Amino acid sequence: METLVPLAGFRREVTVRPEDLAALRRLVAGVVSRWCGAELAREVALCAHELLANVERHTEAGDCVLTLGCDADTVRLVVADGEGVRPCLVTPGDTAEGGRGLLMVAGIAARWGVDLDADGRGKSVWAEFDCRQEGGS
Repeated sequence: METLVPLAGFRREVTVRPEDLAALRRLVAGVVSRWCGAELAREVALCAHELLANVERHTEAGDCVLTLGCDADTVRLVVADGEGVRPCLVTPGDTAEGGRGLLMVAGIAARWGVDLDADGRGKSVWAEFDCRQEGGS
């Protein structure tokens, strides 16, 4: 995989709590809108919300690092936590209350994936979005 060399970046250590998700979504939208406009910012913020909600649901402490990077063509969202369990896409039943977050991320992002830490004690879930200027093609 080619490494993104950011022209701009943002990094924040976060302890995710349900009551903080809306503020974190607004934070991500604000950062990305400065780089690529409001439309893409909404998409990245929605995916960030899902990845952060997964940290809150599936890790013991809810601790993670939220990173955003932007080069000329791509915005990269990374949520890294201390759980070494690789998330996977599932197809939830029609009546399931959850299980759709990664499906949504996969549908919105141009690319997404999971990188396990070398020591197996953590992971980074990432999503990349192709930049397009507002009003552009």
